[in-house]
Amino acid sequence: MKKVNLERQKSIFYGFIVVNVIGFLFFLIYFNKGGSDRELLQDEESSQYFPDFTELDLKEEITLGLQNDVYSQASIEFKNNLSRQVKKFPHSFFVQGNTTKKRIALTFDDAPDTVHTEKVLAILNKYNVKATFFLVGFKMERHPKIVEQIYEQGHDVGNHSYSHPNFTEYSTNSIMREQILKTEKLFQEILGVRPKMIRPPYGQIRDGQIRHLEKKGYKIIDWSVDSFDWHPQKNASETIVERVLDYAHSGAIILLHAGGLNKENTVEALPALIVTLKNNGYEFVTVEELLQLRPYFLR
Repeated sequence: MKKVNLERQKSIFYGFIVVNVIGFLFFLIYFNKGGSDRELLQDEESSQYFPDFTELDLKEEITLGLQNDVYSQASIEFKNNLSRQVKKFPHSFFVQGNTTKKRIALTFDDAPDTVHTEKVLAILNKYNVKATFFLVGFKMERHPKIVEQIYEQGHDVGNHSYSHPNFTEYSTNSIMREQILKTEKLFQEILGVRPKMIRPPYGQIRDGQIRHLEKKGYKIIDWSVDSFDWHPQKNASETIVERVLDYAHSGAIILLHAGGLNKENTVEALPALIVTLKNNGYEFVTVEELLQLRPYFLR
């Protein structure tokens, strides 16, 4: 009888330990990925996991990118939220510049890569156009020479995260440490600069994250014209040109891509896009010039 009671007590004890361990793990998961806007915790030691993509996965790009689709309800919600954030954070969240001057800024996300980025750079150089590139950290590690090439040709560079997650799905602490600062360190190592400009992947970011970045002196740069060159059903080269020309306006920030999968149509569209916009009287400038801001922190 004593042996049975002893075994029962052991079972209860071990069961108690297992339940508490599971509960603690759930707490950690919620804390790191919870939906609340938490400020940066200086004493947190655990590291948030982000996928180390070998290449931006097409399925991931399409699924999360659909929130910008002009034909979807999600697109309406995205645009409404964008408009709200622009009004709420007028000094740190931007989608366009001065609309009284016929100036326009081309921006390229998801670089660098060895397939498309150098082709885009060659076209920009041919037409004497300066642009702004928002670079992904894990690609910078693989292609530092292309990062140098972008910068040396006179283009501005900004931070587009390390592994391209949706910022809204992670805590401010995780995004700051694992995405912003991790990529910022690469900029310092390769170019010796710390970009102020950040473009959140998919254009999405929570208010609390904007507030925290604003306090640190960063500027969030989204866009006013989406070329949809990321969308496999809407990214024929002629369609990209038509869409941008239809929605181009003074002070526009145009979203394009110079990296990722299936961006050859962007490369094909770019010369016609540049020539036509120039013929329509637009001057191409960097985001720095368009918004009249300093693109890098002082050393």
